[in-house]
Amino acid sequence: MATIVVSRGWGDWRRITVPEEALSGLHMALNAGGTREPLPRATVAGYMSCDRIPEGEDFGHSCLHGEGPHDIKVLVFKSHNAAGAYERLRTSAEERGSR
Repeated sequence: MATIVVSRGWGDWRRITVPEEALSGLHMALNAGGTREPLPRATVAGYMSCDRIPEGEDFGHSCLHGEGPHDIKVLVFKSHNAAGAYERLRTSAEERGSR
């Protein structure tokens, strides 16, 4: 499986790379993870366990609202990922629709 670059929000410079199998619940999101800010357009999104965030990374998640690990919403952008991996995730997300 491929590795996927994920972010928490539109225009968020903080990104991490995770194994594709770390992602679940792929869908086309209308809101960002964490802040729930509206996105300018439907974007590929999924969920991953916060314990997959590499130690010491600044990734826009702190577990301050509850004991972890728990699932967090992440966004997948075409410009940050290999074309084949992105298209595979996008196809799966579009099959599930928007949330």
